[in-house]
Amino acid sequence: QIAGLFVFSLIYWWDEKQSLAEAAALVDAETSDSKYLLAERVLEATCDAVVYLDDDLSLLGACPKLAEILLKHPKVACEGCSFLDFLSQDHDDDDATDVDRVRRLMEEEARRASRDPTKLDPAGTVHLDMVDAYQNKVPV
Repeated sequence: QIAGLFVFSLIYWWDEKQSLAEAAALVDAETSDSKYLLAERVLEATCDAVVYLDDDLSLLGACPKLAEILLKHPKVACEGCSFLDFLSQDHDDDDATDVDRVRRLMEEEARRASRDPTKLDPAGTVHLDMVDAYQNKVPV
């Protein structure tokens, strides 16, 4: 009977341990989601437009605010559109375009992340000129 009680206790302990691990994972996921949502709200409150891009620098979703800023039809800033198409193609003093600068920034970010993926440094920044519907430069 003692062996049966020991086995039952062991099974009960294991089940409780698993339940606690699942609960901890759920709390971590909810905390992570809330941090993401909080960051998203801060960006949307402080920025004229927030653009989400994939690895190819294409829009992950429609961005009507970006289209509005650039005086373009909302369908222009649709999911799958290349963000690079909104940038000025003019060359600057070092013969680079804004597209070149964005690509360089993304390459630097990828290299930095590959060196130490656990280190969270602030993202790099770059000043760009976007082009509105009338081909006027819009500095961002």
